[in-house]
Amino acid sequence: MMDSLSPKDELEPGDELEPGDELELGRHERPKECRELHDVSVPGLETVAVLVDDAAGPGGANHRYVIEARIGSGIRCCPIVPPMAPLIVEFQRGPVQEAGINGVTNEALLAIVADRLRGFQAGGYPCEENALALHHVDMALGALHRRTLERNAQGVEGTSHVHQPAPRAPRLIAQEEESPA
Repeated sequence: MMDSLSPKDELEPGDELEPGDELELGRHERPKECRELHDVSVPGLETVAVLVDDAAGPGGANHRYVIEARIGSGIRCCPIVPPMAPLIVEFQRGPVQEAGINGVTNEALLAIVADRLRGFQAGGYPCEENALALHHVDMALGALHRRTLERNAQGVEGTSHVHQPAPRAPRLIAQEEESPA
């Protein structure tokens, strides 16, 4: 298990990673390009840090994230007993048909979140905020499933080929309009 990081090992603003740098278990220094996601929790109540630990891939997304206990920062932090080892989340790198299965999918993590929220709603902590969060997670899963079905129907699922959205799907991404020449 990795010891907690000392203050001198913390990521400093402006630190950058070199492509291919990785944060390994047992290392005490952070890669130079590592960046922290700040939308994980409410400011002042941070108990975990989520770090992006690689350069973006060809599709524009990152593939490696590190989740660590945030010990001693924020007003609600308390010691973790036993200390939480960093959790490394490796996402799929490249299309499955071209790269094989080598990481977790967005759908797998969303399914975990949906299951937890359903548990809270069925257990002792039901609330409107959990219900709303569950609704949006279910919407995200549905959108990703529709995308997979469309890619499969077009014969491009599992490849790096672009698919054409179904005509019924509203365009959520603005397209550049062609200007008259």
